[in-house]
Amino acid sequence: LGPQGERGAWQHWAVGDKRPFAQRPITEQHLALPVGKALDGQAPQRLSVYVRVSTSSSMQLPLRLMSVQAFERSERLRGLLFGAYLGLMTGLFIYNLVIWAAVRERQYGWHVGWIFSFGLFVLSLDGFTFQYLWPEATQWNDRVLILLLGTGVVMASGFIIDFLSTESEVPPLAASAAKEALYLLPAVLVVATFLPYSIGIRMAIALSMLLVLRAQIMIAVAVVRGNRQARILMVAFLLVSLGGVVLATQRFGITEYNVVTQHWTLVGSAIEVILLSLALGERLIHARQLAASAVHLAALNENLSHSNAALTNSRQLAEERLSALVRLQDRLRLDTEARDRERLRFLASAVHDLKQPLQAIAALLLP
Repeated sequence: LGPQGERGAWQHWAVGDKRPFAQRPITEQHLALPVGKALDGQAPQRLSVYVRVSTSSSMQLPLRLMSVQAFERSERLRGLLFGAYLGLMTGLFIYNLVIWAAVRERQYGWHVGWIFSFGLFVLSLDGFTFQYLWPEATQWNDRVLILLLGTGVVMASGFIIDFLSTESEVPPLAASAAKEALYLLPAVLVVATFLPYSIGIRMAIALSMLLVLRAQIMIAVAVVRGNRQARILMVAFLLVSLGGVVLATQRFGITEYNVVTQHWTLVGSAIEVILLSLALGERLIHARQLAASAVHLAALNENLSHSNAALTNSRQLAEERLSALVRLQDRLRLDTEARDRERLRFLASAVHDLKQPLQAIAALLLP
């Protein structure tokens, strides 16, 4: 930076993400330079600015000249936006982490991993993690983008597969989420660790686009099949997918860098996390309702079992009473028959005993 057409000392700055954050002349995530210091105590004049850029991947270099007041106002708004994003993602991360610890469902594990990975990715993409978490780790600052992006999309893919899978239905193109993560996560770690950033970030973006395309196909099929919760899933991942497309086109130098493309990924991921948390909450409520219905049904079955047992006991008691009555009737019949036989025997004996005296009397009376 120097005066045009006049001799004088030139000011020189060397800034970038390959240099420690403390070397920046202005503490700001973007590369901001104090141009106004060259004009202090001088009459208004034209200045010449020369910029040399060296980068290992695609890079856009939008230049803006701002007053101190406008710069401070812009930074306050930007800090407020990212502060709200950080608070939202942290709150939802803790909320879903607590639910995951309570219910032990794998879907919440995928969702927690997605919130952590993609939230840190967005903050790393805008330089907040470089400023506050690892201001001296310039090499790690590059590789963490690859690691977080790859990990985030693998977590999101696992979440979608488990969310849409049921005991009777598996989404098309779906593999086992756990096995897929078992292969992809080490691959992402290897790419982030050993490959150059320019190659690694393109591979991570390519993986993201493939998994996002597959996810959209699975979600669309679930919506067609009448899955109501898949509609929320479609809206949520459509927003973050568009953010991924914007990010990819930026990295490949297709779209320009402006306010919309700068913050689309941030806004889309925030809305996506909110919608997915609502979808998981609705599923949890539905699961609790099913559990309550199952408990109620189990109680009804238990009552029915007791009633059946009581009915069985009553039937057995009735059968025993009937059997006792039949035995009593048989005994009475046998006793009656025995008495009848005794009576007949007594009568026969009495007739035999009376026959001779009566015959003798009859002989005396008859001439």
